[in-house]
Amino acid sequence: MHFLWPKKGLYQRPQHGLITALPHCNKPVRPAVMARTMKMKTTVIVAVILLIAGSAIASREGVLPFSEFKIQSEGIGESGAVTVEGKKDSAGNYQMILVKAFGKTIEISEELLGKIPSKYQNGIQLSYERGYEVLGGRTIYIMFLSGFTSGNRESFVIEVTEKGQQSILKTP
Repeated sequence: MHFLWPKKGLYQRPQHGLITALPHCNKPVRPAVMARTMKMKTTVIVAVILLIAGSAIASREGVLPFSEFKIQSEGIGESGAVTVEGKKDSAGNYQMILVKAFGKTIEISEELLGKIPSKYQNGIQLSYERGYEVLGGRTIYIMFLSGFTSGNRESFVIEVTEKGQQSILKTP
């Protein structure tokens, strides 16, 4: 007997010219039928691979950057109401960010605005810390985010204290 594959029991060629099918099927099969079956299986596998690859690049999610924003919160605990608003120029650089909190209006300095990355931001998160008086007291954190439905990619944080101190805590 002649073996087409080294694995014992698969596709044995008996003397009468027919190929015995797989061990679970004992019926003899002609070589032409076997070739058509293999071609059909290969075609199905290629089609499935192309469908998977095509769906992976079919649509891309894009960042919609904001050019201006205004966020208001009634606050929590002792924070009181908080409003943050800002505006960008056509190049994506911040022209102005105002923070209204603790009964004051605090404008982010031009120096600090210049340090903010001009990347595409499409999200903002506000948080509050009661803080210690010696460290500046109550603090508002403004987190600017860039991301997609799959998650955030980049972020940076501006810190504004009750005493008016401002700084960037985290940059991309």
